[in-house]
Amino acid sequence: MAQRRYHHQPAQVLPFQPAVDGPSVLEAPQKEDSLTCRQKASLLAIFLGALGVHKFYLGHLAEGCVHITLTLASLAAAFVVDSWLPLVVVMLFSAIEGVIYVSRSEEQFVRDYLEERRRWL
Repeated sequence: MAQRRYHHQPAQVLPFQPAVDGPSVLEAPQKEDSLTCRQKASLLAIFLGALGVHKFYLGHLAEGCVHITLTLASLAAAFVVDSWLPLVVVMLFSAIEGVIYVSRSEEQFVRDYLEERRRWL
C-alpha cells in the first residue's frame, strides 16, 4: 500500500475577539447607571437576596457564593433539624441589605458600593 503524503500548512493564530461588545458578566455596573443600579440592587436584595443575586449584580462574586451556600445550608438544616430559623435569618439579612441600599443617597451608594467596593451592609 502506498503512503499518501499530505501537505499541511501551519495553523494560524487568530486574535481573540469577544462575541459581544460590552461589559463582561462579572463586571459591576458603571457609575453613570447609579440610579437604576441602586434601585435594581435593592429590589434584588429584597426579593432574591437569599440567593445572593444582588451581590452578583454588584460584582461581588465571593459574597454571592457565600449567600447561596448559606441558603443551601439553611435549607438542609430546615429539612434535617426541622428548623426554618437559619433560612429566615439569611432572608432577613438580605432584606435589610436591600433597605440599606434604598436608604442611601445616590452619592453614598456610588461611593460605597461601586467605587470603594464595599462588600457587606
